[in-house]
Amino acid sequence: MLKITELLFNKGKYKNIIYIIAFFLFIFIVANFVFSNKDKEMETKKEKTTPVSIQKIKDLSYDGAFIGTVGSVKAEQSIDVVSLSQGTLESIYFEVGNEVEINSILVELNNNTSLTNLNNVQTNFLNTENNFLATKNLNEERIRQADLGIQSAEEKVLAAKINLNTSQQNLENAKTLKIKNNADTLNSAQTSYFMFLNIIHDLINQSNNILPIEDEIQISGIKNVLAVKSLSSLNEAKKTYTLVERNYDDLKELIVTADNISEMMKKMTENLQLTKKLTDDVVLVLENTISSSDFSQGSLDFLKNTFYGLRSGIINSQTQAENLLYSLENLDLFYNSEIDTLENLVLSSENYLQQAETGMENALINLEGAKKSSEQQNLGSKSSVDNARGQYNLALSQIGELTIKAPIKGIITQKYVEMGAEINPGQKIAEISQNDNLKIEVNLSPEDIYKIDREQEVIINDIFKAQIISIDPAADPFTKKIRLEILFNNENKDLIQGTFVDIKIQTKTLSKTNMDSFYIPLSSMIITQNEKYIFGIENENGILKAQKIIIESGNIEGELIEVLNTIDAETEIIVEGAKLVENGETVSIKN
Repeated sequence: MLKITELLFNKGKYKNIIYIIAFFLFIFIVANFVFSNKDKEMETKKEKTTPVSIQKIKDLSYDGAFIGTVGSVKAEQSIDVVSLSQGTLESIYFEVGNEVEINSILVELNNNTSLTNLNNVQTNFLNTENNFLATKNLNEERIRQADLGIQSAEEKVLAAKINLNTSQQNLENAKTLKIKNNADTLNSAQTSYFMFLNIIHDLINQSNNILPIEDEIQISGIKNVLAVKSLSSLNEAKKTYTLVERNYDDLKELIVTADNISEMMKKMTENLQLTKKLTDDVVLVLENTISSSDFSQGSLDFLKNTFYGLRSGIINSQTQAENLLYSLENLDLFYNSEIDTLENLVLSSENYLQQAETGMENALINLEGAKKSSEQQNLGSKSSVDNARGQYNLALSQIGELTIKAPIKGIITQKYVEMGAEINPGQKIAEISQNDNLKIEVNLSPEDIYKIDREQEVIINDIFKAQIISIDPAADPFTKKIRLEILFNNENKDLIQGTFVDIKIQTKTLSKTNMDSFYIPLSSMIITQNEKYIFGIENENGILKAQKIIIESGNIEGELIEVLNTIDAETEIIVEGAKLVENGETVSIKN
């Protein structure tokens, strides 16, 4: 019994040993399999290289973070083209996607009633306009002729009054002269004779002050400029002066009586004629004289004006002397004949004035009648023309509305009609959008809106640049977001209306926690439950490997995060592709 029990016990012991051996054998096989796969995986990892972008710490420079969002692309302006008229659509000149210029014809409608009406009103308008022009021209000619009649009448009246006044004055003068007796005439002639002598003497003195004669003192400063433009005029004046002075000396020595006054007056007339020549010669000398610093232009002008006055006086004296001579020679005959003639002239002038005044009254009546008649006729004709023009313009407008044109330059984005359709007023024809400039609408949170400014630049789809043109002053009451608009120059057709685009907006200058901290792209940092790290680059015999660097982070600004660690400025870190590598993995640099 004991042996059997011992044997059974020994059998159980061997069995346990077998179990233990089998267990360890299983563990060995599994471990071998696991480590074999691990080695293969390590080999695979050694062979694998991930392309990344790297940058040195010292080369990282971010003036601000970027806010990433999505924007809706819209046309800067879109309008619906509508018909203002009724008709059948007989021509279409556009398709969706066509570019059109302003006033490009889009469609043409046909309306026979409008065309017939246009022909009728156009004919009526041309006829009424021609009638108006003919009436207006005729009336203008009537008024012009009436105006000419008044002008002619006014001239006749004025001439008649002047003639009558002159005739009356001449008659009165003649009667006054006739009343005077011969003795008065003779006394007057004697008195005038001595007056003429004084006038000649005064001219001689005046001329002597200018001309260098008889060693008299000339006017100050005139000597060097006198007749410098023509010395011959000065010589001629001197000769005339000598003759006048000689005649004057002869005349003043003669004794004047009633018996010889006619003969004396004849001599006086001859000397006055010579005296007039002296004034003309002196005036010519002064005309050839120039001003200087010693002799001013004002002094020269004064002398000229003085001799012009003296010349006028000499001419008057000459005329008086001639008249006196004539009167003395025809004393009785002159007065009787002249009075008869002047009385007839007065009567004739009175009759002529009366006729001219009657003609003036008739001309005024004729002009007033022509104006009233013309005004009434022109108003009637113009009213007809205005009415016809209104009808014609309305018909033209209706015809013009049959041709529908593009009101703006842009691209056809909608087509609402087809050929042969009956079009009614107000019906949409097409939609035109202006895509040379696009508006991109973006909605941002209030926190982000304070980080940007109006007119700052944004980046679209990481390629294109545009500018913020407006920021709404208030948030949307439902979404609590603030809308801003971005203007994009789409001349190259880079964006398509109605699509969505990625928008990056750089925020204002980043704030730093300390002097040594720096910002890196948020995508280059790996964040786990236990740690935050980035990958540096370690060069092992020319092989680049990713090397984990545990970091402490600070502020997050948009797509950037602040690193608070103090890291050597020459350290190269992975800025793109960090999430695709593992610690110790071989990497390659992107081209």
